[in-house]
Amino acid sequence: MISPLSFVPEWAKLLVIGLLLAAVGVQTVRLAEEKTDHAETRASFADERVEALRMHAKADTEQREEFERRIGAKDAIVKAAQDLAAARATALAAARRAGDGLQVDLAAAIARAGQAGRNPDAGGGGETAATAAGVLGGLFAEADGFAGIVAGALAASRDAGATCERSYQSLTP
Repeated sequence: MISPLSFVPEWAKLLVIGLLLAAVGVQTVRLAEEKTDHAETRASFADERVEALRMHAKADTEQREEFERRIGAKDAIVKAAQDLAAARATALAAARRAGDGLQVDLAAAIARAGQAGRNPDAGGGGETAATAAGVLGGLFAEADGFAGIVAGALAASRDAGATCERSYQSLTP
C-alpha cells in the first residue's frame, strides 16, 4: 500500500511542520501575553478595591465624627437651656419673695389707713380713704401677680425659641 503522503515532497512536509510549529509558537506567545494582561487586570482591580474600601472607611469616619459633633453641640445647647431655666427659676423665686415682702408692707399700710379712718379725731372721709387704699392695694397685688405670670411666660417662650434656633443651627452644616 502506498501512503497518500508519499507523493508529497520532503520540503513541503517540512514546510507544513514549520508552519504548524510557528502557529503553535504564536499561540503560546499570545497565551502568555493574555495571562500577563489578566494578572495585571487582577492586580489593578485589587488596588482599586483597596482604594474604594479606604475611601469608604474615611467617609464613614467623617460621617460618624460629624454626627458626634452635631449631637455634642445639641447636648451643650440643651444643657445651656437647662442652666438658663434653673437661673430663671432662682430669679423668679427671689422676685416672688420680694413681692411677698411688698405685699406684707402693703397690707400693713392698708391696715394703718383703716385704723386712721376709724379714728374719731381724723375727721370725716376716713372710711372712704381706707376703702380706697384697700382697693388700690388689691389692684396693685393683682397687677403684680399678672405681671409675674406674663414675664415668666415670655421668658420661657424666648428661651425655648433661642434654644430651638441654636439647636437647629448646630445640626445644619
